[in-house]
Amino acid sequence: MPEKTSFSYREKSYRLSHADRNKQLVVIHCTLCKLTHNYRPADLMMVIGDQRTYEVGAYFRCQKCRKKDYMSSKLISYDGSAIGKLPVRELLEVYQVTKSRWKDGVL
Repeated sequence: MPEKTSFSYREKSYRLSHADRNKQLVVIHCTLCKLTHNYRPADLMMVIGDQRTYEVGAYFRCQKCRKKDYMSSKLISYDGSAIGKLPVRELLEVYQVTKSRWKDGVL
């Protein structure tokens, strides 16, 4: 079977709020160093907003190799047997750091 080259309309319009309503998890994976993390869509919406699910990987940087180009995302549905066994990253707090640079000049 040939590999899929484009996204369907349904995949383009499916957002994090839809995934949260359907009790799915977002899996973000680095294809370079093979690091994978599972996230709840509600936590991701607090950080990046209600984005399309196929675009979520572009907002992250790998913690191991520090590259942003190799990140991908997909959705998974879990059943009752996965509860208590599936590792999920939880959002503790969101904070913003403001930095400023100054240059001395002549009036």
